Amino acid sequence: EGAVGLAAQQCGIDASLIFIDGAVSAAGTGKGVAKRSSRNDERRDDEGGIFLVNPRIVQRSPESKMKVWTEECLVLPPGFRAALLRDAEIVVEYESLGRWDSEGGRGDDAPGTTRRIALSGEFARCAQHEMDHDRGVLIVDHVPLGELLWRDDGGSGVDGHGNGNGNGN
Repeated sequence: EGAVGLAAQQCGIDASLIFIDGAVSAAGTGKGVAKRSSRNDERRDDEGGIFLVNPRIVQRSPESKMKVWTEECLVLPPGFRAALLRDAEIVVEYESLGRWDSEGGRGDDAPGTTRRIALSGEFARCAQHEMDHDRGVLIVDHVPLGELLWRDDGGSGVDGHGNGNGNGN
């Protein structure tokens, strides 16, 4: 449905898991970076995406570098939007799923190994949106109901969650 991310909670799965599509930067501004902290981390595949187990934000942008994003959400009726202030850059810790080597055996990364990933731009916005779902928070919980925006064309945003332009339009 055009979404660039998904949290396990949205699928009725009681687990702390989020997925961010590798095409996320193309869906928004085309700007966004995902950098792993070591070469042993699961790599981000532009066709596959980023899968994070037990994600938690351990570093945030300075307040002066936060951005306003206009977001939509697949769990809300089409047309509901909210302008949210989110960190432009975050560092997320998560648990590794482990890696398999090309011979089909266990690679050098054991399951459950704590890893870090630095996210910026649309990747950071999407991760924060999906981690909100993980905690039971929706975009409507961030703003008073009177400040919700309504699209009268009935369509969804560029990426199903927001327009990704970072300026609230």
